[in-house]
Amino acid sequence: MRITNSMMNSKFLSEANKALNRVDKYQSQVNSTKRLNGIADDPQSTLLALRARDKLSNLELYQSNIATANSYLKEAESATSALNQLLQSACEDIVSAQGPKTPEDLKILAEDIKNLQDEVLSISNSSLGTSYIFGGYNYTGKIDGTSKKPPFSADEVTGDLMYNGINLSQLSWKDDYGLITGMMLELADSFGEESTKFTAASSDYYAKTRAESAASALNKLVAGAEEAMNAAREFGIDPGASTNYEAFQTFYESISAVSKDLNNEITKDLAGQYILDTEASHFKDDGSIDYDYYAGLGKSVYTADELDNRFNIDRTQMLLNNASDLITGVTPPTMNAVIENLGGDMATTPDVEDALTREAANKTTLQIGTTQTVDMTLTGLELLGVGKNNIYHVLGKAVSMLNGEANPEDLSGMLTLLQNAQSSVLTLSTRIGATQNRMTQLGSRYDSSELNYTEMRSNAEDVDMAEAIINLTEAQTVYNAALAGGAEILKTSLIDFLR
Repeated sequence: MRITNSMMNSKFLSEANKALNRVDKYQSQVNSTKRLNGIADDPQSTLLALRARDKLSNLELYQSNIATANSYLKEAESATSALNQLLQSACEDIVSAQGPKTPEDLKILAEDIKNLQDEVLSISNSSLGTSYIFGGYNYTGKIDGTSKKPPFSADEVTGDLMYNGINLSQLSWKDDYGLITGMMLELADSFGEESTKFTAASSDYYAKTRAESAASALNKLVAGAEEAMNAAREFGIDPGASTNYEAFQTFYESISAVSKDLNNEITKDLAGQYILDTEASHFKDDGSIDYDYYAGLGKSVYTADELDNRFNIDRTQMLLNNASDLITGVTPPTMNAVIENLGGDMATTPDVEDALTREAANKTTLQIGTTQTVDMTLTGLELLGVGKNNIYHVLGKAVSMLNGEANPEDLSGMLTLLQNAQSSVLTLSTRIGATQNRMTQLGSRYDSSELNYTEMRSNAEDVDMAEAIINLTEAQTVYNAALAGGAEILKTSLIDFLR
């Protein structure tokens, strides 16, 4: 076979290029510290490296979301702590108000609690940067015309608490109305039981005792009716425009009159054994009634006016019957009817109820795992509560009581409401703390996973630098040798072969 110069040149160039490619390969490994520069280098290792990179990318995103969520949770924890301290101050003011205090002292306490109520708005609108912690979905504020409104605000006219367009104060007064009228129904049952016992009483003394118990239940019922009307007015019912309110007021005035007469009756002493002065038959020498004689018989002698000022069973029975007719009789306005009708005027629209349900579930969440999420924001409903337990509403009622606008005897009940609110805030704070602990544990697990996947990726794609340098040195030596050999080959010519 004849070997031509062209064949030698081609063979040389081919082998020299292979040597150069090996130099380039190992040079790239040394420069990039990566063993893989393409899928063809090692398909299986490339697949492992890509999987590890994808997992590390997700872990980086989750870790970032965890850090963001922790920032919001820390701010929420700070807000709940401040709200708890605020409620503690309000409790101390209520306890102080129940001691000996002048009206001026009570007004000072009322002003203090009013300031605390205003501070509740500030706490409720706590934010991190431009995001509201307790705004639910509305964490950036609601655009109203040209201005941005925070989730919570107080209506400029009525002072009602608004949350994302929902009137929470109306819901609170409606809830109060339901609670108060429910108590009125229970008091009506208690009044009926005591009235029945009065009718069956075997002695005047026992009858009066039962009448006093019935009057106590009736007094509380009347006070409840007054509170119910106040709740209706605060809700927004116009007394002059609502026929149902007028009917309730008519019932209230009627039952109040009976209650007043019954209270007057039970303050009277028992008549005991007596005769009227017109029936006396024993007189002294001067013609006057012999009172000592009748006292010896255990009897009192009364004039008609004096007898009228003694406890009278028949008169009391009539008053009890009148009250029963107003409460359960068939002639309107009966209590059940006026309660139900006025309550119908206070019924919120389905849209408001639906909005409240949506708000309870509207939270901004962050992905912190394949199937795991965490609430970045909370709802204001979780912080302040809804209905009669709404903290802003409870503090407002306390202010009214201290200012003499509501029954001050309910301050002890107000203390219970504030303590319950404190308990709810502490429960929320505990939930936040538990979520923070969960974030910490999850972050630690992700740190461990990050190390594992980083090692997996390194094993799949990183080069052993010592080995790569040796390979590069060998490849360069081979390439240089090839160049040197090629130089000798290329110098030969036909004359050299002819020799």
